[in-house]
Amino acid sequence: MYSVVDCIAKHIPTVEEKTGKQAAPPVAAKKWTKEDEAACKIQKYVRRFLAKRQLAKKKKERADYEELMDKLEKEVYFFPF
Repeated sequence: MYSVVDCIAKHIPTVEEKTGKQAAPPVAAKKWTKEDEAACKIQKYVRRFLAKRQLAKKKKERADYEELMDKLEKEVYFFPF
């Protein structure tokens, strides 16, 4: 007995049927070389450096914002009516 999925799958054209071309053969996995390892290490340290710099910038922005809010709160609190 056929299921609904089997019936639908028979009527959906494949990529080969649509384009008339065969699918590309699977690509063999590339062997990891010393150059790949070196590039990976360089990328790792550069991304780490950039992330640390961005984090420091965000921490400074937050500290400046909190300092400004404290200053404004004190001004509002001590504002003479």
